[in-house]
Amino acid sequence: GRGDRPPVLALVQVTNLEPLSAVLGADEVAQAIVRTAERLRLASADGYVYRVRSHQLAMALPTDADVGEILSGARALLIQPVEVAGRKVDVALSVGVTVDGQLATAALAAAQAEAEGVFWRSASIDRDQLERSVTLMGELDAAIAAGQIEVHYQPKLALASNRIASVEALVRWRHPDRGLVPPDAFIPLAEQSDRIGTLTLHVLGIVLRDAARWHDAGHRMTAAVNISAKLLTSAAFTSAADALLDDAPVALDTLIFEVTESAAMADADAAVATLHHFRARGIAISMDDYGTGQSTLSYLQRLPLSELKIDRRFVQFAHERAEDAALVGSTIELAHALRLTVVAEGIEEAETLALLTRLHCDYAQGYLISRPLGYDQLIERLAMADEHAA
Repeated sequence: GRGDRPPVLALVQVTNLEPLSAVLGADEVAQAIVRTAERLRLASADGYVYRVRSHQLAMALPTDADVGEILSGARALLIQPVEVAGRKVDVALSVGVTVDGQLATAALAAAQAEAEGVFWRSASIDRDQLERSVTLMGELDAAIAAGQIEVHYQPKLALASNRIASVEALVRWRHPDRGLVPPDAFIPLAEQSDRIGTLTLHVLGIVLRDAARWHDAGHRMTAAVNISAKLLTSAAFTSAADALLDDAPVALDTLIFEVTESAAMADADAAVATLHHFRARGIAISMDDYGTGQSTLSYLQRLPLSELKIDRRFVQFAHERAEDAALVGSTIELAHALRLTVVAEGIEEAETLALLTRLHCDYAQGYLISRPLGYDQLIERLAMADEHAA
């Protein structure tokens, strides 16, 4: 029966306690949290809500409940401002869910959820998965040493000249037992376990050598390397990258560093300073996933950008949806007015490509142009294109 199943607990953490306390008195903050608890009780269909710490509430959910459904209902209620002493206040929350009654794990999941900007995350971590990821990270260092980390390149087509003029470097792990491990299986882990710096420097080294080879073979192409948000605020990474760049076998204006829009912003001042530093060395700076983050215009002003990449979700249906086409067109115009080049990513259909050409987009990237290619395949592809052109 129900007695032998542990309750499902959701730990709700107030994530903007400092700004709230700066604006409200202690009593008013307490009131705001009480109001939040009332809403939670409502959302949990009268489940129990406890106050664990000054800024943490725990909510017991029925064991047979659909947690996802309850939490999306809760979210709808909780994103409304609460009224305290006649003024409306936003209480920002994140939620960790635990199935084995361990609140500490749920607290961790809530903190993690908040750091990643998601509303809730389950802390019932699948032990196997946890072990797999721990061993995978243990193996990553060895994999780098053993040359199992490969770089594949996804071509970007320059629309004005109809030739491949740039590539994006994408990391692949050729694991002896697990085969080709996709980046989304190990990049987030590498970020969490502080191995992303080692991995990125390794990739950067490969890209510099490969770029020197294709330049020597007469191919004028730039190469983009993704730089994690975490690394933009790491002095150790910057100096290690500088050492690599000092010995680069190719001119640094061959390189583009891609950062995601949300990335540049965790510790904005430090990130901006790092990007200016690399820009001053001749490396172009590209903003990836443009349009999906916050207050974008202020970033365009502060970051030493050379390029914007319009996120695929705006591009994908632009040939069918007038609103999407308008957003893409106006972004291209804005970028060009700021002397930035524009890359549209996620191009899978000829109609999308035709529209982008009409809108004077600079580059297109996506499966319609090419999947990511190993170095040899890339060179073959370029040679074929040269023959065509001749």
